[in-house]
Amino acid sequence: MRRHSCFKTVCLSPTPQSCTEDTLNPLVLRVNYTLTGLPIANTRNLRPILSQDSPQNTSYELHFEKNCGTDSVCEDKLQMSFNFSGLATLVVGLTPELNITVHIQNSGEDSYSTVIHFRSPQALSYRKVALLQSNRKALAIKCSSATSSRDEAERNSSCAVNHPIFWGGAEAVFVATFDVAPDADLGDRLQVTGNAHSENGLPMTPAMSHHAELPIKYAIYVIVTSTESSTKYVNFSAGQEGASQSVVHRYETQQQKVTLLSTAKIEYNQAKYTQKEGFTEQQVQTVVERIEVYNYLPMIIGASVGGLILLALITAALYKLGFFKRQYKQMMEKPVDEDTGGDGASQTCNTPNQ
Repeated sequence: MRRHSCFKTVCLSPTPQSCTEDTLNPLVLRVNYTLTGLPIANTRNLRPILSQDSPQNTSYELHFEKNCGTDSVCEDKLQMSFNFSGLATLVVGLTPELNITVHIQNSGEDSYSTVIHFRSPQALSYRKVALLQSNRKALAIKCSSATSSRDEAERNSSCAVNHPIFWGGAEAVFVATFDVAPDADLGDRLQVTGNAHSENGLPMTPAMSHHAELPIKYAIYVIVTSTESSTKYVNFSAGQEGASQSVVHRYETQQQKVTLLSTAKIEYNQAKYTQKEGFTEQQVQTVVERIEVYNYLPMIIGASVGGLILLALITAALYKLGFFKRQYKQMMEKPVDEDTGGDGASQTCNTPNQ
Protein backbone atom coordinates (compact mmCIF):
# COMPACT_ATOMS: atom_id res chain seq x y z
CA MET A 1 0.00 0.00 0.00
CA ARG A 2 1.44 3.36 -1.03
CA ARG A 3 1.04 6.47 1.00
CA HIS A 4 1.48 9.99 -0.36
CA SER A 5 2.12 12.95 1.87
CA CYS A 6 2.57 16.59 0.84
CA PHE A 7 4.06 19.50 2.72
CA LYS A 8 4.69 23.17 1.95
CA THR A 9 8.03 24.95 2.08
CA VAL A 10 8.46 28.71 1.83
CA CYS A 11 11.35 29.84 -0.43
CA LEU A 12 12.55 33.43 -0.08
CA SER A 13 14.00 34.84 -3.31
CA PRO A 14 16.40 37.81 -3.27
CA THR A 15 14.88 41.21 -3.94
CA PRO A 16 15.51 42.83 -7.35
CA GLN A 17 17.48 45.62 -5.67
CA SER A 18 19.98 43.20 -4.12
CA CYS A 19 20.38 40.74 -7.00
CA THR A 20 18.83 42.09 -10.16
CA GLU A 21 20.31 39.50 -12.50
CA ASP A 22 18.17 36.76 -10.89
CA THR A 23 14.98 38.36 -12.15
CA LEU A 24 15.82 37.16 -15.66
CA ASN A 25 16.94 33.63 -14.86
CA PRO A 26 14.41 31.08 -13.59
CA LEU A 27 14.55 29.82 -10.03
CA VAL A 28 15.78 26.23 -9.92
CA LEU A 29 14.27 24.16 -7.11
CA ARG A 30 16.22 20.99 -6.32
CA VAL A 31 15.12 18.28 -3.88
CA ASN A 32 17.40 15.49 -2.70
CA TYR A 33 15.85 12.60 -0.81
CA THR A 34 16.94 9.33 0.78
CA LEU A 35 15.12 6.43 2.40
CA THR A 36 15.76 5.36 5.97
CA GLY A 37 13.77 2.18 6.47
CA LEU A 38 12.44 1.06 9.85
CA PRO A 39 12.38 -2.61 10.80
CA ILE A 40 9.19 -4.47 9.88
CA ALA A 41 8.15 -6.89 12.61
CA ASN A 42 6.24 -9.36 10.48
CA THR A 43 9.15 -9.68 8.06
CA ARG A 44 11.74 -10.64 10.64
CA ASN A 45 12.78 -7.01 11.11
CA LEU A 46 13.75 -6.48 7.49
CA ARG A 47 14.36 -2.85 6.50
CA PRO A 48 13.09 -1.36 3.24
CA ILE A 49 15.70 0.20 0.98
CA LEU A 50 15.57 2.48 -2.06
CA SER A 51 16.09 0.79 -5.36
CA GLN A 52 19.39 1.56 -7.05
CA ASP A 53 17.51 2.55 -10.21
CA SER A 54 15.38 5.10 -8.39
CA PRO A 55 16.48 8.77 -8.72
CA GLN A 56 17.52 10.44 -5.50
CA ASN A 57 16.89 14.03 -6.59
CA THR A 58 14.55 16.08 -8.72
CA SER A 59 14.49 19.70 -9.93
CA TYR A 60 11.96 22.20 -11.18
CA GLU A 61 12.37 25.62 -12.85
CA LEU A 62 10.17 28.49 -11.77
CA HIS A 63 10.23 31.35 -14.29
CA PHE A 64 9.61 34.98 -13.39
CA GLU A 65 6.56 36.61 -14.83
CA LYS A 66 7.35 39.21 -17.51
CA ASN A 67 5.34 42.35 -17.97
CA CYS A 68 4.68 41.72 -21.65
CA GLY A 69 0.92 41.98 -21.86
CA THR A 70 -1.54 39.31 -22.89
CA ASP A 71 0.42 38.29 -26.01
CA SER A 72 3.57 37.48 -23.97
CA VAL A 73 5.64 39.56 -26.41
CA CYS A 74 7.58 42.43 -24.82
CA GLU A 75 7.33 45.43 -27.14
CA ASP A 76 9.47 48.24 -25.79
CA LYS A 77 9.55 51.73 -27.31
CA LEU A 78 12.96 53.25 -26.73
CA GLN A 79 13.66 56.90 -27.48
CA MET A 80 17.18 58.28 -27.12
CA SER A 81 18.82 61.64 -27.77
CA PHE A 82 21.89 63.50 -26.53
CA ASN A 83 23.65 66.86 -26.69
CA PHE A 84 27.00 68.34 -25.74
CA SER A 85 25.80 69.91 -22.47
CA GLY A 86 25.62 73.44 -23.86
CA LEU A 87 29.14 73.45 -25.32
CA ALA A 88 29.17 75.49 -28.55
CA THR A 89 32.76 74.77 -29.69
CA LEU A 90 35.30 72.19 -28.60
CA VAL A 91 38.77 73.74 -28.27
CA VAL A 92 41.43 71.02 -28.46
CA GLY A 93 44.23 71.76 -26.03
CA LEU A 94 42.00 74.00 -23.89
CA THR A 95 38.92 71.82 -23.23
CA PRO A 96 40.18 68.77 -21.28
CA GLU A 97 36.87 66.88 -21.22
CA LEU A 98 33.61 66.59 -23.12
CA ASN A 99 30.29 66.05 -21.33
CA ILE A 100 27.52 64.32 -23.29
CA THR A 101 24.05 64.63 -21.75
CA VAL A 102 21.90 61.62 -22.70
CA HIS A 103 18.12 61.32 -22.39
CA ILE A 104 16.49 57.89 -22.75
CA GLN A 105 12.95 56.72 -22.07
CA ASN A 106 10.85 53.61 -22.60
CA SER A 107 7.23 54.36 -23.43
CA GLY A 108 6.39 50.71 -24.13
CA GLU A 109 6.62 47.48 -22.17
CA ASP A 110 9.65 46.32 -20.21
CA SER A 111 12.94 46.47 -22.10
CA TYR A 112 15.55 43.83 -21.37
CA SER A 113 19.34 44.44 -21.43
CA THR A 114 19.01 47.97 -22.79
CA VAL A 115 22.33 49.34 -24.06
CA ILE A 116 23.37 52.61 -25.71
CA HIS A 117 26.37 52.36 -28.02
CA PHE A 118 28.42 55.47 -28.83
CA ARG A 119 30.76 55.77 -31.79
CA SER A 120 33.25 58.63 -31.46
CA PRO A 121 36.79 59.54 -32.62
CA GLN A 122 39.75 57.68 -31.17
CA ALA A 123 40.91 60.80 -29.29
CA LEU A 124 37.86 60.62 -26.96
CA SER A 125 38.16 58.15 -24.08
CA TYR A 126 35.40 57.40 -21.56
CA ARG A 127 36.08 58.49 -17.97
CA LYS A 128 32.91 58.56 -15.83
CA VAL A 129 29.09 58.69 -15.81
CA ALA A 130 26.63 60.46 -13.51
CA LEU A 131 22.85 60.05 -13.27
CA LEU A 132 21.12 63.45 -13.25
CA GLN A 133 17.47 62.50 -12.89
CA SER A 134 15.08 59.56 -13.17
CA ASN A 135 11.42 58.85 -12.52
CA ARG A 136 12.33 55.61 -10.73
CA LYS A 137 14.10 55.30 -7.40
CA ALA A 138 16.48 52.46 -8.18
CA LEU A 139 17.92 53.06 -11.65
CA ALA A 140 21.57 52.43 -12.47
CA ILE A 141 23.73 53.46 -15.43
CA LYS A 142 27.03 51.69 -16.09
CA CYS A 143 29.31 52.72 -18.95
CA SER A 144 32.53 51.33 -20.36
CA SER A 145 34.83 51.89 -23.31
CA ALA A 146 36.24 49.19 -25.56
CA THR A 147 40.01 49.02 -25.89
CA SER A 148 41.32 49.95 -29.31
CA SER A 149 44.65 50.64 -30.95
CA ARG A 150 45.85 54.04 -32.14
CA ASP A 151 45.60 52.86 -35.74
CA GLU A 152 41.80 52.73 -35.47
CA ALA A 153 40.01 55.96 -36.34
CA GLU A 154 37.00 55.40 -34.06
CA ARG A 155 36.34 54.23 -30.51
CA ASN A 156 33.24 52.37 -29.27
CA SER A 157 31.72 53.04 -25.85
CA SER A 158 28.56 51.58 -24.32
CA CYS A 159 26.22 52.42 -21.44
CA ALA A 160 24.02 49.76 -19.84
CA VAL A 161 20.69 51.25 -18.76
CA ASN A 162 19.42 49.65 -15.54
CA HIS A 163 20.34 46.08 -16.41
CA PRO A 164 18.64 43.76 -16.74
CA ILE A 165 15.23 45.48 -17.00
CA PHE A 166 14.51 49.03 -18.11
CA TRP A 167 10.90 49.18 -17.01
CA GLY A 168 8.06 50.40 -19.16
CA GLY A 169 7.42 54.10 -18.59
CA ALA A 170 10.91 54.62 -17.12
CA GLU A 171 12.93 57.69 -18.05
CA ALA A 172 16.49 58.76 -17.23
CA VAL A 173 18.92 61.59 -17.92
CA PHE A 174 22.63 61.03 -17.36
CA VAL A 175 25.96 62.64 -18.29
CA ALA A 176 28.83 60.64 -19.79
CA THR A 177 32.23 62.34 -19.53
CA PHE A 178 34.96 61.74 -22.11
CA ASP A 179 38.58 62.90 -21.90
CA VAL A 180 39.91 64.83 -24.92
CA ALA A 181 43.54 64.26 -25.88
CA PRO A 182 45.39 67.63 -25.93
CA ASP A 183 47.21 66.73 -29.17
CA ALA A 184 44.18 65.28 -30.96
CA ASP A 185 43.52 65.98 -34.63
CA LEU A 186 39.73 65.97 -34.98
CA GLY A 187 39.42 67.92 -38.20
CA ASP A 188 37.00 70.83 -38.24
CA ARG A 189 33.96 69.04 -36.74
CA LEU A 190 33.47 66.41 -34.04
CA GLN A 191 30.95 63.69 -34.95
CA VAL A 192 29.34 61.38 -32.37
CA THR A 193 26.69 58.73 -33.11
CA GLY A 194 24.58 56.88 -30.54
CA ASN A 195 22.29 53.85 -30.96
CA ALA A 196 19.98 52.28 -28.36
CA HIS A 197 18.87 48.66 -28.55
CA SER A 198 17.69 45.83 -26.32
CA GLU A 199 17.31 42.05 -26.35
CA ASN A 200 13.58 42.31 -27.03
CA GLY A 201 14.37 41.70 -30.68
CA LEU A 202 12.39 44.58 -32.17
CA PRO A 203 13.69 46.39 -35.28
CA MET A 204 15.62 49.65 -34.99
CA THR A 205 13.57 52.85 -35.24
CA PRO A 206 14.75 56.42 -35.97
CA ALA A 207 13.96 57.40 -32.37
CA MET A 208 16.57 54.90 -31.14
CA SER A 209 19.44 56.57 -33.03
CA HIS A 210 20.93 60.05 -32.76
CA HIS A 211 23.81 61.89 -34.44
CA ALA A 212 25.36 65.19 -33.35
CA GLU A 213 28.25 67.36 -34.53
CA LEU A 214 30.33 70.00 -32.76
CA PRO A 215 32.67 72.63 -34.30
CA ILE A 216 36.35 72.14 -33.52
CA LYS A 217 39.04 74.74 -32.86
CA TYR A 218 42.63 74.32 -31.72
CA ALA A 219 44.27 76.32 -28.95
CA ILE A 220 47.34 78.39 -29.83
CA TYR A 221 49.49 80.61 -27.65
CA VAL A 222 50.54 83.90 -29.30
CA ILE A 223 52.22 86.64 -27.25
CA VAL A 224 53.11 90.10 -28.57
CA THR A 225 54.85 92.62 -26.31
CA SER A 226 55.91 96.23 -26.93
CA THR A 227 59.32 97.50 -25.87
CA GLU A 228 60.08 100.69 -23.98
CA SER A 229 62.20 101.98 -26.85
CA SER A 230 59.12 102.70 -28.97
CA THR A 231 58.28 106.33 -29.72
CA LYS A 232 55.83 107.62 -27.14
CA TYR A 233 55.26 111.24 -28.22
CA VAL A 234 56.06 113.54 -31.15
CA ASN A 235 55.40 117.29 -31.39
CA PHE A 236 55.99 120.05 -33.92
CA SER A 237 56.63 123.71 -33.27
CA ALA A 238 54.85 126.50 -35.08
CA GLY A 239 56.46 127.30 -38.39
CA GLN A 240 57.72 123.73 -38.95
CA GLU A 241 54.91 122.60 -41.18
CA GLY A 242 57.32 121.03 -43.68
CA ALA A 243 59.39 119.21 -41.07
CA SER A 244 59.16 115.46 -40.50
CA GLN A 245 60.05 113.13 -37.66
CA SER A 246 60.29 109.37 -37.44
CA VAL A 247 57.92 107.36 -35.30
CA VAL A 248 59.25 103.94 -34.27
CA HIS A 249 57.16 101.18 -32.70
CA ARG A 250 59.01 98.05 -31.55
CA TYR A 251 57.35 94.74 -30.75
CA GLU A 252 58.61 91.33 -29.65
CA THR A 253 57.01 88.02 -30.62
CA GLN A 254 58.02 84.40 -31.13
CA GLN A 255 55.87 83.87 -34.21
CA GLN A 256 57.36 83.27 -37.64
CA LYS A 257 54.98 85.64 -39.39
CA VAL A 258 53.43 88.85 -38.07
CA THR A 259 51.14 91.38 -39.71
CA LEU A 260 51.56 94.98 -38.55
CA LEU A 261 48.65 97.34 -39.04
CA SER A 262 49.19 101.08 -38.56
CA THR A 263 46.29 103.51 -38.48
CA ALA A 264 46.50 107.31 -38.89
CA LYS A 265 43.42 109.32 -37.96
CA ILE A 266 42.82 113.08 -37.89
CA GLU A 267 40.28 114.23 -35.35
CA TYR A 268 38.65 117.65 -35.11
CA ASN A 269 35.69 119.27 -33.47
CA GLN A 270 32.87 117.96 -35.60
CA ALA A 271 30.37 120.15 -33.76
CA LYS A 272 32.09 123.24 -35.17
CA TYR A 273 33.80 122.08 -38.37
CA THR A 274 32.84 119.92 -41.31
CA GLN A 275 34.72 118.45 -44.24
CA LYS A 276 33.40 118.17 -47.76
CA GLU A 277 35.84 115.69 -49.30
CA GLY A 278 38.82 113.56 -48.36
CA PHE A 279 39.58 110.85 -45.84
CA THR A 280 40.50 111.48 -42.25
CA GLU A 281 41.64 107.91 -41.54
CA GLN A 282 44.04 105.58 -43.37
CA GLN A 283 45.64 102.23 -42.62
CA VAL A 284 48.95 100.72 -43.71
CA GLN A 285 49.61 96.99 -43.40
CA THR A 286 53.08 95.45 -43.23
CA VAL A 287 53.78 91.72 -43.22
CA VAL A 288 56.92 90.70 -41.33
CA GLU A 289 58.02 87.11 -41.93
CA ARG A 290 61.05 85.29 -40.61
CA ILE A 291 62.64 83.05 -43.23
CA GLU A 292 65.11 80.40 -42.17
CA VAL A 293 68.28 80.43 -44.34
CA TYR A 294 69.46 76.92 -44.95
CA ASN A 295 73.13 76.30 -44.15
CA TYR A 296 74.70 74.16 -46.88
CA LEU A 297 78.17 74.02 -45.26
CA PRO A 298 77.53 70.85 -43.19
CA MET A 299 76.23 69.10 -46.30
CA ILE A 300 79.31 70.08 -48.33
CA ILE A 301 81.70 69.00 -45.58
CA GLY A 302 79.86 65.71 -45.10
CA ALA A 303 79.88 64.95 -48.83
CA SER A 304 83.61 65.75 -49.09
CA VAL A 305 84.54 63.56 -46.13
CA GLY A 306 82.37 60.75 -47.46
CA GLY A 307 84.05 60.99 -50.87
CA LEU A 308 87.54 60.82 -49.34
CA ILE A 309 86.60 57.79 -47.27
CA LEU A 310 85.18 56.05 -50.34
CA LEU A 311 88.35 56.82 -52.33
CA ALA A 312 90.52 55.42 -49.53
CA LEU A 313 88.49 52.20 -49.45
CA ILE A 314 88.78 51.75 -53.22
CA THR A 315 92.54 52.38 -53.09
CA ALA A 316 93.01 49.86 -50.28
CA ALA A 317 91.03 47.24 -52.18
CA LEU A 318 93.11 47.72 -55.34
CA TYR A 319 96.32 47.49 -53.32
CA LYS A 320 95.21 44.21 -51.76
CA LEU A 321 94.55 42.84 -55.22
CA GLY A 322 98.08 43.79 -56.36
CA PHE A 323 96.97 46.37 -58.85
CA PHE A 324 99.85 48.74 -58.01
CA LYS A 325 102.75 46.13 -58.15
CA ARG A 326 105.25 46.74 -61.05
CA GLN A 327 106.18 43.82 -63.35
CA TYR A 328 109.53 45.24 -64.63
CA LYS A 329 111.70 43.45 -62.07
CA GLN A 330 110.15 40.10 -62.92
CA MET A 331 110.79 40.72 -66.62
CA MET A 332 114.52 41.40 -65.95
CA GLU A 333 114.91 38.18 -63.98
CA LYS A 334 113.27 36.09 -66.70
CA PRO A 335 115.59 33.28 -68.14
CA VAL A 336 117.23 33.90 -71.51
CA ASP A 337 116.01 30.65 -73.00
CA GLU A 338 112.51 31.84 -72.59
CA ASP A 339 113.38 34.79 -74.86
CA THR A 340 115.19 32.68 -77.50
CA GLY A 341 112.63 30.11 -78.04
CA GLY A 342 113.96 27.55 -75.53
CA ASP A 343 116.96 25.92 -77.52
CA GLY A 344 119.65 27.17 -75.09
CA ALA A 345 122.08 28.31 -77.88
CA SER A 346 123.11 31.86 -78.37
CA GLN A 347 122.81 33.32 -81.78
CA THR A 348 125.29 35.87 -83.23
CA CYS A 349 125.25 37.81 -86.38
CA ASN A 350 128.55 38.10 -88.36
CA THR A 351 129.07 41.16 -90.35
CA PRO A 352 130.97 40.55 -93.63
CA ASN A 353 134.26 42.36 -94.11
CA GLN A 354 134.18 45.25 -96.35
